[in-house]
Amino acid sequence: MIIVAEMVRLCDLPKEIIEKIMLWAPADSVFQFKFVNKFWYSLISGLINNPEFVSKHLLITKNQSTTSLLFNLPSPHVDHRLITFPLLTITYNDDDDDDDDDDGKKDHFIASTEACSVPLICNRLLNKTHEEDEDDDEDFSVILIPDARYKDMNQWREAYVCDGLILLVNKFWTMVLCNPALKEFMVLPRPYNNTFQSALPAIVFGFDPVSNDYKCVAVWCSYEGLKVEVYTLGSNSWREINTHEDIWDDIQDEMTEVEELYDGLCWGGVCYWLVKDPSGEDDNMILSFNLSNEELQLFHVPDLEALGIECGYWLHLSVWNDSVMMCLTTENLIIHIFRMDEAEEDSCTEYDVKVGPIHNHHKVLPYWKNDEILMSIWKEDDMTNLKLVYCNIFTQQMRDVCDMDKSILDSSVCSYVKSLVSIRRGGENDELPDDYCVLDL
Repeated sequence: MIIVAEMVRLCDLPKEIIEKIMLWAPADSVFQFKFVNKFWYSLISGLINNPEFVSKHLLITKNQSTTSLLFNLPSPHVDHRLITFPLLTITYNDDDDDDDDDDGKKDHFIASTEACSVPLICNRLLNKTHEEDEDDDEDFSVILIPDARYKDMNQWREAYVCDGLILLVNKFWTMVLCNPALKEFMVLPRPYNNTFQSALPAIVFGFDPVSNDYKCVAVWCSYEGLKVEVYTLGSNSWREINTHEDIWDDIQDEMTEVEELYDGLCWGGVCYWLVKDPSGEDDNMILSFNLSNEELQLFHVPDLEALGIECGYWLHLSVWNDSVMMCLTTENLIIHIFRMDEAEEDSCTEYDVKVGPIHNHHKVLPYWKNDEILMSIWKEDDMTNLKLVYCNIFTQQMRDVCDMDKSILDSSVCSYVKSLVSIRRGGENDELPDDYCVLDL
């Protein structure tokens, strides 16, 4: 009764005031308000379908003092159509007026974990008759069955996230785009270069600020050459991109074996991948793809041997202070940082920051907040329990965040924000793809 009374009083406020309140409410809460009554359904529907409101809400959400991490550790859901992933939200509490805790330190972080539900889209191979096989170039067909009998907890091989939209890809080439906050999802068409037997390409999902649309980029890098396709959400279709042969020639000149792209990242409308020589004999490189002009560029990693780094290191891409960084972690747990946006002559330059050594280090997570890098460390020589900490890259001081289960931290992770961004790019009344769906929960 108290909740109803509060909602009635809120309804009495001017529409402009209600809109300002909703800008600061979490996206999933705003969506749930639709179902209070007819008034709220009309009001919230209008806000969700207003691009200006959605953009403002997303900007405010991104600027809040929180970080949310989505871990690829699926678990069953009571609804057989869904599967859940752990979503860790870290809230920053740096108020100088806070009371000290029992240890004399301020409570800087509040960490909470919730279940993020995404659609469970399963695959099953159809049994065909011999006559059907003769008329079909493919030996198998894949169909989508939201049925508990065909659950596969490990079916989603990768998850790619941008502005609250999650792109899920499995080993059968099923690609699903969803927004858990709005309970929307749709199955994407397959790229032209895909066959059932082909290897998965390197994929990045991001936002093109010029066309104001979301795009998925798939890159095949093999001995046959370099192939690029781009999916645009607004058109719900793939396009093949003509790649420059000199880019592929440069990769072949530097690498001795078939290359692989990994650790993809999209920032500022540009996609980045690390290019790795499986033989380990040659230096790594970085391939970029601009979502707006659809041009490729190749960056050379600085001479690591000249920096005293010969072997036993791990590379990953991250974003720090609105700049794309390449972080190199050595066996001695020393982290070197290179900036991509200050690259000169197709070579990224070293940024004068070195972190470590950190002796009880477990894993560096590619997420930063101001001058701090998020990592997991072993708890006081206890090799069974872990905790998340923020380590200042300049002072090397650590701040405890929370204890974490090792099984969760060993899974892949991506940054996530709840948003009102709809996969319906044209609004509520636009023509929807056949595979678009809203879960009725």
